[in-house]
Amino acid sequence: MQGASSVQLTDRASQIPLIERNIARSKALCGTNPTVTAVEMEWSTFDAAAARADLQRTDLVVASDCVYGNESSLPLANVLVGVLKAGSAGARLLFCYERRLPHPARDVSYADEFFNVMLTFCRVERLSGTLEADDISDFVMAHAVTVIRVQKIE
Repeated sequence: MQGASSVQLTDRASQIPLIERNIARSKALCGTNPTVTAVEMEWSTFDAAAARADLQRTDLVVASDCVYGNESSLPLANVLVGVLKAGSAGARLLFCYERRLPHPARDVSYADEFFNVMLTFCRVERLSGTLEADDISDFVMAHAVTVIRVQKIE
């Protein structure tokens, strides 16, 4: 967060008290610069047009492990595209995700659906090589963790 004038941490309403406690703890260690706030964001009801004024100064969005189920992947993609479109001219997204195997009843993974939406509006670039299970831990066995940079297409 170095160099940022303000940072917004978002999650569902049920997680805001936890985020606020963590912000308070971090202020005790790191000081008060930048200004950090907790903001409720429900992907399925987010309206980028209504939030446009608040989003215009957005330069960077960081998301990690947000694509984990069918009900979340498409709403998240729509939110991120909306935020990037409304953000500053150079707005970008750093996105880290664990590649999960497709559900046996499905032909594509949730990440594939997510990136199909993102590629319609954004340029997507892999920043990290793929880390196999042996490289990190048994926790991600048979999966890969990847970091992606996403920028809107002007």
